[in-house]
Amino acid sequence: MSLQHVACLQYSCFQKSEEPFPFMKVGHFTSISFLKVSFSFSTSKVQSFPAQNSSQSSGINAEYGDIFIATSFVMLKLIFFSLVLVRASSDVALQSSSTYGEVTTSEALHKITRTPAVSDTPAVSITPAVSATPAVSTQSYNYLDLMLQWREGACYQNNACSCTHESSSNWTIHGLWPTVNYTNWLEFCAGNDCTFDVEKLKETLRKELEVKWPTFMKGKGSSDFWKHEYCKHATCCKDILPTAEDYFTKTINLSDTADLTGKLASSNITASAMKKNKTYNLTEFQKVLKTSFSVDEARYFCRHVDGKQLLYQIGLCVNKWFEIVDCPGGQYKHGCNESLPVYYLSSSVGVVGNSLLVFFMVLMSILI
Repeated sequence: MSLQHVACLQYSCFQKSEEPFPFMKVGHFTSISFLKVSFSFSTSKVQSFPAQNSSQSSGINAEYGDIFIATSFVMLKLIFFSLVLVRASSDVALQSSSTYGEVTTSEALHKITRTPAVSDTPAVSITPAVSATPAVSTQSYNYLDLMLQWREGACYQNNACSCTHESSSNWTIHGLWPTVNYTNWLEFCAGNDCTFDVEKLKETLRKELEVKWPTFMKGKGSSDFWKHEYCKHATCCKDILPTAEDYFTKTINLSDTADLTGKLASSNITASAMKKNKTYNLTEFQKVLKTSFSVDEARYFCRHVDGKQLLYQIGLCVNKWFEIVDCPGGQYKHGCNESLPVYYLSSSVGVVGNSLLVFFMVLMSILI
């Protein structure tokens, strides 16, 4: 077997499956088994060769030396991809993974109920409740809901989330929703005539959206999420935000002004890993909003997983002059129980894990 044969064998390993990395389906043990078979094959071939004269033996050794080198490269590549698997699955293993539904940036979160009733019995899943009937497109709205989501709270043990999306250390945007009251809001005001072309947005705005308005859902790209939010909500507030550029720019400005991550941190409310078992009271978050924005009424969204209450979304109400105000109708707590502690989760992937991944990426770029 020549170096070319080994290269072909390596190439076919990646081509015989529709999956981009088929060996990842069964973990890194597949990589090890493949290497063991390759090495054993090479060794057995050498041992089974009959005695040759010195020149023949020299040629054989050279040939199998090439095979050994090629196999070593294959080994390094497979170790690298196995580490990528470990990096990707660490959110699943340590954090048990998850994302949002009008809980995260996905259709699952888009179907959250807005009924103001709060149950004292913790929910055990993120099963979306039946949404209220949207107001007709001719109806006026009274204010806008600025919905900010926390990726780690939304995605913990949520199979709708994708662990390949980069985690964020900041609260990100879910949307800006024109609302009548929190049981009645406007949506899809353009009907089937809504058109949205992300390429028409300025490049600088698109780059900002990627960071501040991402999606974490499986099978969804951020541009799909932006289109959904635009067609569902932005088409209903064109009286104050007439274009897509206006809608996205103003929402980003509102999120930057709110600076929820910074406001919480300044009050010593910081995210931490589940294993640290650090919790807060919901009233602590309420006090931060009161101090920062002079509001008593806001929107809070919680999930309950394994008996733990996770905060995943906060809604701030904004009037038509884009000022943060008290939410009409009083405090709204979807799934949040004030008598239970609140987990404000951080990403489970630490600096060491990321550093190792970068190291092997650099190593492989040198060797390959």
